[in-house]
Amino acid sequence: MTSYQITRGLARNFINNNTVYKKLDVIGKKVENLEKKMNDMDTKIGMVKNELKSKIGMVKNELESKVIKVEGKVNELKSGFKILPYKTAGIMCTGVLGATGLTNAFRWNPCLIFKSSEETQPLPE
Repeated sequence: MTSYQITRGLARNFINNNTVYKKLDVIGKKVENLEKKMNDMDTKIGMVKNELKSKIGMVKNELESKVIKVEGKVNELKSGFKILPYKTAGIMCTGVLGATGLTNAFRWNPCLIFKSSEETQPLPE
């Protein structure tokens, strides 16, 4: 091997090594950029997640308060009604436009006919 060939080989190795390092630097910078973007996305995801949790909490609280209000109204309405005894319910059903047919058609229970508590009077036994 001549000195020219050795010099040429060393120069080629140097050039190749230099380009490899440059490529590694470029790849390293791209990886750093990707890591930054990933961290930014994680931060944004965390913010959106917290936002959604707070919105869900607010909606849940609103719904719970509405349910409590409706339960109060239902209890208020229920307190104004009294379930009549079975005998009275049967007597009431016989004269109301074929109530037996209606109760069967709509699957109503004739034992549970509601009447205002003021109008309810006990039947003599």
